[in-house]
Amino acid sequence: MTLISLREYAELHGVTPDTIRQKVLRGGFTTAQKIGRNWVIDKDEPYSDQRQKSVTSHLIDKVANTYKKTGSLKETAKIHHISEQKVRKLLITKGVYSTPLADKIANLHAQGLTSKEIEDKLKMSRAAVNSYLPYEKAIYGDQLSENAQRIRKSRDRLKR
Repeated sequence: MTLISLREYAELHGVTPDTIRQKVLRGGFTTAQKIGRNWVIDKDEPYSDQRQKSVTSHLIDKVANTYKKTGSLKETAKIHHISEQKVRKLLITKGVYSTPLADKIANLHAQGLTSKEIEDKLKMSRAAVNSYLPYEKAIYGDQLSENAQRIRKSRDRLKR
């Protein structure tokens, strides 16, 4: 058993250290242990993301159809009450949006480069690179996650 830090484990699997830390705190790893103030985990512990994938193809289709009619990210965003970045990401996920930058990032990602490597190579922020990659886990829009529903309910109670 080779123990490594959570940061090293996160880099190894292409996720953020916070993602790993949260999974550790929920008991998602069998080999994770706290030594002093730091968590460590076996390098060979398999990583799987069991979060529910709630890709709403209905939302993607609506946004894609609107974009085809308007030809504008800004107009599409206004119509659907979402950000331009979300519109672009939905369109990239659907495969109907293409610019030289989007194509360059898609090619680098297809070659197996991680988001971090693409950031470094193109001198872009993590958020900028991420906004040009397709959704892989979940798209929030028409339906909210259970946690988002609880948060909304709590906020509504506080407003009263």
